[in-house]
Amino acid sequence: MTPQQAADSVVCELEDKLMSRFGRAGDLSVVCMNRRGEFGAATNIKTFSFVVASATQPLTVFCAERVREKTHYRPVDDEWMQAYAARIRAPIEE
Repeated sequence: MTPQQAADSVVCELEDKLMSRFGRAGDLSVVCMNRRGEFGAATNIKTFSFVVASATQPLTVFCAERVREKTHYRPVDDEWMQAYAARIRAPIEE
């Protein structure tokens, strides 16, 4: 099983169990990495950002999105990083 398959599997299985037991599931996201540095990510929310770095992968910010039962992710661009920086530095609204 690849790290991506493991991530998708665990998020889908846990979400199904929570839905069966409680009728709802909260936000779930997970990142898996094997000893070779291969990684995968899964989420049940609209977008999920995460960072990966390894001996073969330079530090990279990714944005994940779930489409049906699979999660797809891509490296973020400068525009995304600027919007993120502005969002986390904005005053907290009460």
